[in-house]
Amino acid sequence: MGVYTDLLANAKSWDSGSQTGANSDTTATDRIITKEIETFRTRQGDPAVAGDFDADDEVQSIAAFPVAVTGGNFTLTVNLKDEDAFTTANIAFGDNAATIETAIDVAATTAAVTDWVNADINVALTTTLNAGAMTVTYSGNSVDDSNHNPIVINDVDMTADPLGSVAQTVNGVVPVDEVQEIAVFGGAVDGGNYTLTLNLVGTEITTANIVWNANAATIETAIDVAATGNVTGWTNADVSVAGGDMNTATVNFTYDGASVAGTDIPEIVINDVDIANGTLGAESTTTPGVASVDEVHTAAIFALTPTSGNYTINITLSDATNFITGNIAYDANTATIETAIDVAATAKPVGGWTNGDITVSGGPLTTDAAVLTFDGASVDGLNHSATVVADVDLDGYAIPGAVTTTTHGQSARTVWEVMESMGLVTGGPPVQGTTSGLSATTSRNSNPHYPRQATLQALAQQAAIDDENNDLYGVLMALFGQTHIL
Repeated sequence: MGVYTDLLANAKSWDSGSQTGANSDTTATDRIITKEIETFRTRQGDPAVAGDFDADDEVQSIAAFPVAVTGGNFTLTVNLKDEDAFTTANIAFGDNAATIETAIDVAATTAAVTDWVNADINVALTTTLNAGAMTVTYSGNSVDDSNHNPIVINDVDMTADPLGSVAQTVNGVVPVDEVQEIAVFGGAVDGGNYTLTLNLVGTEITTANIVWNANAATIETAIDVAATGNVTGWTNADVSVAGGDMNTATVNFTYDGASVAGTDIPEIVINDVDIANGTLGAESTTTPGVASVDEVHTAAIFALTPTSGNYTINITLSDATNFITGNIAYDANTATIETAIDVAATAKPVGGWTNGDITVSGGPLTTDAAVLTFDGASVDGLNHSATVVADVDLDGYAIPGAVTTTTHGQSARTVWEVMESMGLVTGGPPVQGTTSGLSATTSRNSNPHYPRQATLQALAQQAAIDDENNDLYGVLMALFGQTHIL
């Protein structure tokens, strides 16, 4: 037996089979079942049909390509509910909605989809799949009001750049040595002494007395004597002195030794001990010291994840020396990447190169960014050109965007509305053709007007027929606490 799904349109009869004449007792059965439903619906307030039960057209969405596609084609495989799947001919990566819809029409016609009319599946796309998602609506008579399987987008030969960008995350800075000076004495100094106070990498020293007309070599020696044993790493002449004597010419101090090079040094101070007949010259900084900074380049994770193939790394140094690694496997680890750089730099050769002069951390590029730090003696403290990661034969990455069903199509579900209004099920119907999420809201123990088994069987069978899901009958009967299966 089954329920006419136009029950709510006042055609309140039951189809209990084909019996007529001598077997017309089915008519009485139909009347009893209909009366029970009317009683229950009245008792429950006979609510209006909820939107959950109305007929809906299937709507599916194909997301935009995850990266910009620059060439090639794709196809669409359409999986209709009651038809064999059909696949379009090649569609160019940049085709618009009208062209894509025509491709579907041609394929559906060729596949002889029953009752197909062009545009039964409507395609909406603002420009191309490079720019935004595509919406596919099953709105024509041959496909509407049905729950279809997801469409599939197939990559035929689309091309896209699978690589991530390489950023100069830290620009290298060439060190600059500090230069300071002390101007000539004021007046006609003709005797006496002075001292110099220097702050060298955090250690302050003051020289012994320096005679008023000492030359550059004598001044430098006085600084060396005061710094030795007091300044870490000091070597004589780490501060180079030129010019003078101070009575006749400016004296220049260049902080160019290993212990003080590339450092911003506090200004030197000249102290009057017993200078006669004049005044000390002014101190000034003519070239501020600048510390060295090692260049850092970061190669981003692959924008698309390859499953095979190789890439290379192209490095151009500050002096325009260029070298390119051999092939590096798509999933190479840190040590392998660094070794490939070492081999290429040695083969160039890069002047003064030592293995590890470019330190690599991170990777593999399939899962983690790779960081290249130019910290070895041949490359540190210099501003290098951009690093390039180049695709050799990377392959196996998926370009098409994901497909989602935004509205599950369904026919009008009158029987579901009847069952919910009777308090037999709750929460709205599951997706048509499924049995998930069902729950009962009443039972024979909780409701003195609980329907007879014949009524429950009729409702369960018609719900299964409407949803084209044979399993649904048994699930509903179990939910209703009934064990008899037709």
